[in-house]
Amino acid sequence: MKKSLFLCLSACACVAHAQTPQMREYCEATPEERKVADAVGFMAQVGEMTFNSLTNTYSIHARPFNYNNDTPSMPICTDEPLYGQIYAYWGRTAFLVGPDRMVTAPHGPKSTFDPKDFRVVFGLRRERLPNGSCGAVNFDAIPAANVYSPPVDSHLYTSFVSGEMNTPDYLYFKLDRPVPGVKPLTLRRSGAPDLGDPLILVGHPARLPLKIGIGGYVNAITPNGLDVGHAPAWNGNSGSPIYNVRKKVVESVAAGPITGVGLTLDTTANCWRTGPDIGAEILSQLNNGPISRFVDHVPPAAHEILVSPRATVNHVKLPNGTLTNATTTFTVSPSPNAGSTPQSFRVQSFGHVEGPQTIVIPSGAFTVAASDAPKTFTVDASAGTANCGSYQSDLRIVRADTGETVDVIPHRFELGMTDFAATPSDAWTLSKLTAPHPTRTLALSNPNPVAVTLDVASSKPWVTVNGGASTTVSLAAVGTTGSTANVTLAIANADTHIALGATATAQVTITPTNAGCSLRQAQTMPVSFTNGIQPFYGLSTTFAAFPQPTSGQTFGAVVELPVDLSGEAPFNVADVDLNLGFYREGPMGVPADQIDTLLRVVLVAPDGTSAMLWDRADAPAGYVDSSTVLVDNTPTPISRLKLDDATTPPIAPQRLAVFNGRAGKGVWKVRLYGMAGTQYAIPASAQLVVRRAAATSPMVFSAVPAFVNTLAAPAAGQTFGAPTELSIDAGTMPAFTVADVNLDVGFYNESGLFYGADLADTIVKLELVAPDNTTAVLWDRNNSTSAYVANETIYYDNGVVPMSVLKLDDATTAPLGGGLLSAFNGHAGAGTWKVRIYGAAGAGNVVPQAARLSIVRTP
Repeated sequence: MKKSLFLCLSACACVAHAQTPQMREYCEATPEERKVADAVGFMAQVGEMTFNSLTNTYSIHARPFNYNNDTPSMPICTDEPLYGQIYAYWGRTAFLVGPDRMVTAPHGPKSTFDPKDFRVVFGLRRERLPNGSCGAVNFDAIPAANVYSPPVDSHLYTSFVSGEMNTPDYLYFKLDRPVPGVKPLTLRRSGAPDLGDPLILVGHPARLPLKIGIGGYVNAITPNGLDVGHAPAWNGNSGSPIYNVRKKVVESVAAGPITGVGLTLDTTANCWRTGPDIGAEILSQLNNGPISRFVDHVPPAAHEILVSPRATVNHVKLPNGTLTNATTTFTVSPSPNAGSTPQSFRVQSFGHVEGPQTIVIPSGAFTVAASDAPKTFTVDASAGTANCGSYQSDLRIVRADTGETVDVIPHRFELGMTDFAATPSDAWTLSKLTAPHPTRTLALSNPNPVAVTLDVASSKPWVTVNGGASTTVSLAAVGTTGSTANVTLAIANADTHIALGATATAQVTITPTNAGCSLRQAQTMPVSFTNGIQPFYGLSTTFAAFPQPTSGQTFGAVVELPVDLSGEAPFNVADVDLNLGFYREGPMGVPADQIDTLLRVVLVAPDGTSAMLWDRADAPAGYVDSSTVLVDNTPTPISRLKLDDATTPPIAPQRLAVFNGRAGKGVWKVRLYGMAGTQYAIPASAQLVVRRAAATSPMVFSAVPAFVNTLAAPAAGQTFGAPTELSIDAGTMPAFTVADVNLDVGFYNESGLFYGADLADTIVKLELVAPDNTTAVLWDRNNSTSAYVANETIYYDNGVVPMSVLKLDDATTAPLGGGLLSAFNGHAGAGTWKVRIYGAAGAGNVVPQAARLSIVRTP
């Protein structure tokens, strides 16, 4: 049988009205919401229910909803709508898809979730009382007629596949008997929803009495499932139908992620509230895998009719006046389980009409019975003379006797409307140590036959669009030259607008110049930039276990993980953190918290500065977490040891602050040593999180002598011997002028054998020579006070060595040799500085150990 319909649309404006997300009680629900809710049941574990044979009722182990997370120190505010409602200890949601058939989300295969271990309770909801209020639910007197027990063979099909990413989390099972007086829900079996379609999520959040979650919508449609926007979902909603109010079908089943009830602390009342919208954890992400992989295993109920295609028909008025999809068809077939009694239906149009609209259905109502062949309908559409607008008209299939809508085929008309697409559309988030910063190319395209002009603008001066604050782009009609264009987004002058170490946000907005005739009013892309901080990675190339020590050795051979920062502009370090990842392969793999006492860690900066950060210490709580690395392009879990002076400081002689002020450009080296017992631990990765110092922060440069020797003794008749010269390379930085310089000189301090700074001070002379040969005598056999001397350690020759330091600083510990460090102010600082150390008579046991310059640049 073939039927014809004629649809003429003159002006029928389509406006989407978003609802505020909220939870609604059954007694407050609309008639359509109640029909959906009637098909929803609560799944309680068998062990959580008790049968009373005297009253023929069941009770569920439950308690009042008085505390957040059942914690007495976190009370729910007593004026909250949910306060005091009874909720079950355990359970989830399921819904009917046949007289005795149900669907839920198992979160696992049959081996971990079997419906026979549950009872299904219907009617666990708040009903309207004669006085108009919503009644309470008695969890201790549930009529046995409302309780159903899935039999031993109740498990019919599950789509859940263990270990599969985005696996469809659906289970089809049967009850011990049909549920009377309830119409099962219809699953989407073909086509797809439209973006923005309104959704409700019906179930038992937090195992409370039934709630209808409104305000949801289809946010995105992906191969991995629906992105559900603003659907209120709490723990306990697992298994709830996500119902398309417009299309009258279940689009998906709530499975997760559902991360809590979203209560917030009212600091004034010292209690927890859900807010004016009655709580609702906002779920805006992939909720479940695609239902299409599940529905073929769920036979349609007898009352269903099968409409194909079940999808929106789009009509676009072209510049030449013709209308796309002016003639379309759809078919209606009976359910395979339909009875022999015919069911009567009608096809009718529905829309907000502002002018003449005609639909011709010559044959009126039609019937569907089990033996019928599919019926084909032809739809002829035409549009009026409107120059600009987007309009909607639905073809609805309704029951002839009740007028109930059983299916919807939307028709969308776009008359003279422009549109655009921009990719990528996700947020641009980056963290960069030094300029130049990465750029992002924004690809703009016109999917419509009407040309469009776009304004692309940045909200902040540090984000540029084609080099400026904004740009205008004109896109020709789709399929013609000029229908696409690229725009370049860049981070500019970040140091001027964003403090080092700070994160700033902005947005780039794309707006059509004629917004009134655009399908898309604007598109906004968030931008987040963290200035002067960046993580860098070093990954093992072999993923081999630690070499074991040979006989008589404490540690095995070193494992070195290089972390390359040579691509950065020259900079000095303000702070550095180190995270070490250990690969745990198989049951013998050893994580970080088990090898910590067998591990030595040394970090070496590009200028050769090194520090022993870990030496067989027992990591306290908080030092170890987990992450992932790519092993053969496969995400692989690792165990991480985190070292950060502020929160998880290295437990060894030295801290990461050793590197503050040092030149950071170049290759850093992470050296790991393992003792016996680390043969099952695989050093996998090193992550350096580096923060750049401001240009006005001190730069630190140092030198260690190639050979540690005592000072040369003076020849006969000479006051000083030949000098020991330590060369300090400051040429790693671009040319700069000195604003201030300090000098520290370290002496080997081994009690009784060698002199430290507080003993060598009266028998040494110090000279400092700048790259331009400016020279100053800073010390000449003076007797220092305690303020001039400090004790430090230096990592040297694979060990940590004590060092006594003489500190020279014009401000607090002024040189006592005839010249001041200010002699170098205003001089060129980039290049090689020389520290010359002379020994007088008696300096034979003085060993210069190191020299360190701290230089501040002129802005």
